[in-house]
Amino acid sequence: MAENTKIQDWPGEWDKTTPERLAHLVDGYRYLEDLYQHGIEVSDVEKDFSTQDIFIGLKTAIEKKIWMIQAELGSAPEIDE
Repeated sequence: MAENTKIQDWPGEWDKTTPERLAHLVDGYRYLEDLYQHGIEVSDVEKDFSTQDIFIGLKTAIEKKIWMIQAELGSAPEIDE
């Protein structure tokens, strides 16, 4: 599974600041947000609305996490741009 992900992995080091680590976390969440959006679109084409609802719920939860982390960083959430 790990070799197939597009989420960048960082070794456990103490040389990164908290804002750098949070920004990295946001990047990973944005990747997941894009995957969920793709799932929403595909499930719509396939008329699989139960699965689409699941993807919508997951995407909504990720967007909330992005919003909260971006707020901690003092940045706009930049969701749906």
